[in-house]
Amino acid sequence: MKTAPSLSVGSLAVTVLLALTIVLAKPVQASILITDDFTISSGRTLDGALSGVTTEVGGATWSAYSNVVFEENAGNGYITPNTSGGTRAQVAFSASSGILSLSANIDTGATGWTGLGFLNQSSSNLYTTTGGQFWVLLSSSGSATVYQGTTSLKTAAAPSFSSSSFNMVQLDYDFSAAIVSVTINGSLFYSATSSYVPTINYARIEWNSPTALDAQVDSFSASAVPEPSMVLLMGLAASGFLLVRLMRKERFPLSPK
Repeated sequence: MKTAPSLSVGSLAVTVLLALTIVLAKPVQASILITDDFTISSGRTLDGALSGVTTEVGGATWSAYSNVVFEENAGNGYITPNTSGGTRAQVAFSASSGILSLSANIDTGATGWTGLGFLNQSSSNLYTTTGGQFWVLLSSSGSATVYQGTTSLKTAAAPSFSSSSFNMVQLDYDFSAAIVSVTINGSLFYSATSSYVPTINYARIEWNSPTALDAQVDSFSASAVPEPSMVLLMGLAASGFLLVRLMRKERFPLSPK
């Protein structure tokens, strides 16, 4: 009877290393950090203030002006300013690497604009050189502008804009590729590389001159995905360490007692 040739420990280790390389080369699944659909529930009352409330996923705490409140329409919760003045809401979201994604469903209402973006300083507005990082402004007129602080990167009509219902806005930033991209209602609105390296500590929703109880935000999400290349390098380093140990055991086996 013929027997299959046996693999040396070194050959086996190389095989394992290659297998791990193939597995780790696959994209890493997104890890959602923070989401909130603003559902009315315990601790979330109709007309109640958003500030101090914990997000539905992620355990982050909302910090907001007192005029940002919970409302509901046909069982669907959302947040809205209950006065016409400018206002804002934010959660801590600190990231300096990976692929970041920030999204929300936005109904601008009849007047003003709603902003969604990454922020450096909690006390600053999005439209500042020190606080605002990359952000998107959606106007009640149907236009959209992508900003880096106070610098306009693009202004154009928002794709498939609705003045009477929600518009899905998504802002992505890839630290490794230095690419900023914005998608509105499923259509790519903007994508370009940027030499500016943002400092991101918060995710912000901001309203300017809205009609009271008219501008609405729902389905908020902030997520971060580790760079696949970083995970791969970590896996290869661990596999390489294992390979060295196995090869050393093969060359210098323990003597029997």
